[in-house]
Amino acid sequence: MNYHVVYEQSEEGFAVSVPALPGCHSQGMSEHEAKENIEDAIRDYLHVFMELNHGKNYLQVVTTLENLGFKVMRKSKHIVMSNGAHIVTIPRHNPINAITMGNILRNMQDWS
Repeated sequence: MNYHVVYEQSEEGFAVSVPALPGCHSQGMSEHEAKENIEDAIRDYLHVFMELNHGKNYLQVVTTLENLGFKVMRKSKHIVMSNGAHIVTIPRHNPINAITMGNILRNMQDWS
């Protein structure tokens, strides 16, 4: 997995976040520790996202992404959504299977 991360140094150490994954943040006393912690946070974030959305219909996934700041741009055979910086496409499958969710998450990891 390759995600763009943002480090901010402070008196307490390093804070780190992943812009492509809203709410995915961590910290560490050193930059190395913060890097290790954000790697764990990314894995946990993606695992929870997959668990929450695997087997759901596409409208439930759309609602989850809306809660993360995405807006529907187009509805056709697929739902196209954007948060202003990134675009994600959700197929109208009921339910969305694990392979499809994995592909959606794999596409999200290319965002920087």
